[in-house]
Amino acid sequence: MRIILVASFIIALTAFAFPQQSLESLEKETRSKLLDEPSATYKLTAQGRAVQFCNRTSKAVSSFRLGCAKKKDGELHVLSERDFGKHELPAEGETFTCWSVAASHTFPLEECSKGELALIEVALADGTVWKLKP
Repeated sequence: MRIILVASFIIALTAFAFPQQSLESLEKETRSKLLDEPSATYKLTAQGRAVQFCNRTSKAVSSFRLGCAKKKDGELHVLSERDFGKHELPAEGETFTCWSVAASHTFPLEECSKGELALIEVALADGTVWKLKP
């Protein structure tokens, strides 16, 4: 009985000491860590604490590269790049046109401590490549 009482007390204390963030708050925090480049054809969006890439074009995506970028004095600078991820995304209008990953404490958001997470390069199924223009 004593163990159950102590466990209940710890659970209650944790709930009051560390209140959960609302979904809206988590999404706002996640969005603040993503590069907001209005002219980019391909971009990441926030869904709660998850990061999502949806293909909104008429061309299928075969792979893409995430990285960190920063806008300074109106210029875009790519700070780092990850390896290409083999994630096929069909063209808009077809099923499953989005890729998403739940952001943990280390990936992918916190890897960009000096910039924002961004799509750096997108390889299309037709062989063309889109690049974030620094």
